[in-house]
Amino acid sequence: MVRLEEWMEILDLSRQSMSISEIARRTGRARPTVRHQLRQGGPRPRKRRSPPPSSLEPYRSFLLSRLREGVKSGCRLFREVQALGFGGGLRTLQRFLKPYRAALGEVATVRFETPPGRQAQADWGSFGVIEFEGRRHRLSCFVCTLGYSRVLYGEFTVSQKLPTLEQCLLNGFTYMGGVSEEVLFDNMKAVVLGREGATVRFNPGFLDFARYCDFTPRACRPYRAQTKGKVEAGVKYIRRHFFAGARFTSLEDLNRQLRIWLDEVANVRVHGTTGEIPWRRLAEEPLRPLPERPYAVVPAVLRQVGRDCFVTYRSSRYSVPLEYCRRAVVVQETGDEVVISCEGVPVARHRLLEERFRVSIDPEHFRDLRARRDRQLLVEGDLAWQGGPRPGALRLDEPLVERRPLAVYDEVVS
Repeated sequence: MVRLEEWMEILDLSRQSMSISEIARRTGRARPTVRHQLRQGGPRPRKRRSPPPSSLEPYRSFLLSRLREGVKSGCRLFREVQALGFGGGLRTLQRFLKPYRAALGEVATVRFETPPGRQAQADWGSFGVIEFEGRRHRLSCFVCTLGYSRVLYGEFTVSQKLPTLEQCLLNGFTYMGGVSEEVLFDNMKAVVLGREGATVRFNPGFLDFARYCDFTPRACRPYRAQTKGKVEAGVKYIRRHFFAGARFTSLEDLNRQLRIWLDEVANVRVHGTTGEIPWRRLAEEPLRPLPERPYAVVPAVLRQVGRDCFVTYRSSRYSVPLEYCRRAVVVQETGDEVVISCEGVPVARHRLLEERFRVSIDPEHFRDLRARRDRQLLVEGDLAWQGGPRPGALRLDEPLVERRPLAVYDEVVS
């Protein structure tokens, strides 16, 4: 086929009254080819054949509707169209869906603004590794942003556990001057234990902290980082405008520099979205004050109540009421006391047992057993005692006691 550039050269030489043989010699084309091109007036575009209709055309509307509903698995769609009568292969379906996947891939996001005092967003950011107390730790930065004023708070830590999160939130609320109605979190383990469909199972220990501060915890949907875009932007802002190139001698020095930067740079600049200074806009937020009584931020552990209505903590066992059998509870050590909570509500309190392998029993937890004479609840193990109470067995009318189970089992009987 003669290209357009060759045809223009042939036409130019022809206008110079050159013979067919001379034009063929100069262009390197055969004389019949030159003669043919001059007769027809240049190369003509080939007629492109339209591709044959796809065997999936009858199912186009069905497939597009399923894609809009969020069904993106090619194998699943393949099974569905097979059930409708499609006889082709999976590769045919994948080639058919490719342009439609690209068109539906970009979804516009609407900016979500909250009224004053309504919401704060909190999250962790990863900032590499730091040498701390003679060991290498992963450096994290807790970031909290008020949704309306965009006041930013940050704090570097070497842990993301629940006590650290609670202390960072308390420090952030103190810095901002109060608490918003709700706080939006990612699905971090210290906050969210899991999901059952649309239901979020929050950490009971964290729910207790939320009740103390009087805010409602919210968890964004998985893989939807744009839901908490304000705090995501805060993490990026700290990373690029503060942490990049920062020099510090310790974790305390790093947090001291960050606090100065928050006061003198981050919260006094004109925010790019609101067009106002965050500190000035903060005055419009009706934040709730923190309670006057201090909150004891102590390590909390998650336990499941055994079938004998006891939980184990530091190798000792503590009783809980019968209605909490087999339920998840949070055990916290506060001074010389052990507090057991379920869904943020304290259900049992015991004096901390300093020695290991001891048992603390509150007889009030087993009062309902009086109406069930034929059943005995064993402190440890699953033994059945048929001969009535053993000599020295603990009765429910005895006061709160501590027993050491050695070769035999302590027993609670009616």
